[in-house]
Amino acid sequence: PTPSPDGRRVAYIRGNGAASIRVYELGVGASAWMVSGQVPRWSPVGDRIAYTDEFGGHLRLLDPSDGSTTVLSADSVSFAPSHPVWSPDGLYLIARATDGRWLLVRVSDGALVPLPTLKRYREVVFKQ
Repeated sequence: PTPSPDGRRVAYIRGNGAASIRVYELGVGASAWMVSGQVPRWSPVGDRIAYTDEFGGHLRLLDPSDGSTTVLSADSVSFAPSHPVWSPDGLYLIARATDGRWLLVRVSDGALVPLPTLKRYREVVFKQ
């Protein structure tokens, strides 16, 4: 599970054969919708959740208010089911491709920048 920045909601995986992402809001309950995917991460602002397809594939954005999704990655790149990392300003993500490369992804348009010096690391973080 991953808490929202304000601490009122939690995105989590519910598995009944296939993994699905849901959002639980304190005092309200679980969302009526479920989205197939893994490793959700809230944006620092709390308006979006980044996640990957269940067994790797696209990097996607989820609107936690209604469950609508947007594909962020190009079809030529397959992302591993590992936690995407948000920049503190919410403008970028770092995510791992299935071939082991780390990529910087601009959220506004999905533009990708390879980060070859990070390949040997299992996890990365943004540091201010």
